[in-house]
Amino acid sequence: MKRYLSIAQLCQSMVEVKAIEFILALSLYIGIKFLSAFHNTQKVRELLAGLVSLFVFFNLWLYTYSGILGSFFSMFSIALNAAPVIGIGALYYIDSKKRKALNYFSKYVDEKVVKELMKKDISVGGERREATIVFTDVRGFTAMSEKLRAEDIVEILNGHFDIIADVCHKKGGTLLKFIGDAAMVAFNIPLKQEEHEKLAIETCKEIIELMKSYSKEVKKKYGVEFKIGIGVASGELVVGNIGSERQMDYTVIGDVVNTAARLNGVAKGWEIAVLAKTAKKAEINGEVEKAGVKGKKKEVEFVRLRV
Repeated sequence: MKRYLSIAQLCQSMVEVKAIEFILALSLYIGIKFLSAFHNTQKVRELLAGLVSLFVFFNLWLYTYSGILGSFFSMFSIALNAAPVIGIGALYYIDSKKRKALNYFSKYVDEKVVKELMKKDISVGGERREATIVFTDVRGFTAMSEKLRAEDIVEILNGHFDIIADVCHKKGGTLLKFIGDAAMVAFNIPLKQEEHEKLAIETCKEIIELMKSYSKEVKKKYGVEFKIGIGVASGELVVGNIGSERQMDYTVIGDVVNTAARLNGVAKGWEIAVLAKTAKKAEINGEVEKAGVKGKKKEVEFVRLRV
């Protein structure tokens, strides 16, 4: 009877210990996730190391000095004790690898696109979606390139792309790619957005407002005029991974993409040329103009916005 009670008490003690460990392990994991939300600085790494060390020290004390478990179970308890730390370490390692991949590829593709791609298997293919496409490019870029050094051109372009990227990130636009001095932005992909037409036009207006201030800096430093024009169109398109199984590009394809690009050519400096039906959906009032564009048999109706 005494032996039976001894085993029962031992089992109860083990359950109690593992309950304590579970709470500590959960607290450790939450602590790691909370600290990982901040930049991976030396101070954060030291705090994480301190948390793990405290957890390990507590468990060593529990099994070495408390005498809760008998010597018969010492090896088993040590192995069992290592499980929470190993589990937390594995979770943190996997999470850090995902964050590293996200940070790396976000330099090349919009972060929202990277997150969407990480949710599923990546394969060639696409889906039909309604979206608004924005094209921007620099006016008089060729003439500017002839006057300045290549290094200066790169510096000017990078500054202007910083503005576009920052505003798009704030407004929720998906920056798909830079093409020379041009940028292509999409709204309503990969995540759905209400009133994406209106959101796209608001984004374009803010970009131009900021770019006007940047233009003054370029004029002062390099002595050249710097202006951009923007084309906007919305409609159905195909979005997805286009290319080969070896190498692919997350992009959009469709008539609306070509229309936005052509309207970009129609817009003058500090202007936004918006497809007429897109302007209507965005509740933009303005004179409807017509223009013949490359690749279109009929003239395209659009509204010209001057910012």
